[in-house]
Amino acid sequence: MKVEEEKIQINVGDVVKAKILGNLMAEGVVVDVTDNETKADVDFGDEVETISAKDVFVVSGWGELEKGDRVEVKIDGSFLKYPGTILGVTISQEGVIGYSVKSVDGDVEDDIPKEWIIKVGTGRELALKKVKKTFNTIKVRI
Repeated sequence: MKVEEEKIQINVGDVVKAKILGNLMAEGVVVDVTDNETKADVDFGDEVETISAKDVFVVSGWGELEKGDRVEVKIDGSFLKYPGTILGVTISQEGVIGYSVKSVDGDVEDDIPKEWIIKVGTGRELALKKVKKTFNTIKVRI
């Protein structure tokens, strides 16, 4: 009797924790969902590995914005976009949630509504590369 593998409830761009090297968990970014949604290709910073659905756990969905995320801001009613980085969440005196974004030229805008923000990259990518480099350094020295 063949047992069907569990389908993944994730999307490309989600930040996930995945089992690698036995039970060691590492954080990565999903770059593809394969084999009828039973496996995911996860980028761990310096290499991409195919991981079974049962070993992948979502940490942060692609639609969620976090400090450090690379974004483009499209001001309502405009066709122009400018690149920037999320610095944090803001709450106006009226209780409206927005985001503080630093543009590539260094200007900071506060209270930007989520509807104006397009996520283009997770801020966790750099951290992933640092963790993987550290892990590989430790593995080489052992």
